[in-house]
Amino acid sequence: MIPLTTRPRERTPQSEPDPDRRGTILGLSLTGFREVAYVDWGPADAGVPVLCVHGLSRQGRDFDYLAAELAGMRRRVVCPDLVGRGRSGRLRSPNEYALPQYCADMNALVARLGAEETDLVGTSLGGLIGMVLAGMPRNSIRRLVINDIGPFLPWKGLARIGTYLSAMPALSGSGRGRSLFPGVSGSFWRAGGRAMDADYAPQCGVGCEQGALLYAL
Repeated sequence: MIPLTTRPRERTPQSEPDPDRRGTILGLSLTGFREVAYVDWGPADAGVPVLCVHGLSRQGRDFDYLAAELAGMRRRVVCPDLVGRGRSGRLRSPNEYALPQYCADMNALVARLGAEETDLVGTSLGGLIGMVLAGMPRNSIRRLVINDIGPFLPWKGLARIGTYLSAMPALSGSGRGRSLFPGVSGSFWRAGGRAMDADYAPQCGVGCEQGALLYAL
């Protein structure tokens, strides 16, 4: 069991966590190979790694503070950018942005880690990926933690997500993302808002998101 604490650790704006390692794997889709990027925290020789998988329009750096906490407990934590997001490559066809592709990429990443078992933390789409993997025979999931998702997704909610994703503006320079959200607090921005800057921005366009939403149905 991972020990829990009720006392939050104090942080200052200068104490932003940074991963210990960065890497990529080559994922394979129906239209060819492309890179899947990830950040890697904690001791590389730790036992069962923790795989943190982000939501539909996010990226792996959303988990920075969680990863830093777990790494401090001697856990290895790996946070990928799903294909089409962050530093990962794009797929050629929007129809490929679907759960089978995401699950295949995560399985390839686990194989790269050389892990026989993993603990998976999934947010939203990441939770769906975890549920699909955990439901398959001979899967590597030891423990599964999911949030902001369930086994049933109402159409009304999916339609709302599709509406605001299709209206997302293109980002053309570092810092541009933050300028679009002047009311976002500094602490939230440090925890996950960097996803909106050009260096971390989700790269998949409307077609990618529509493909993912349609598959979820």
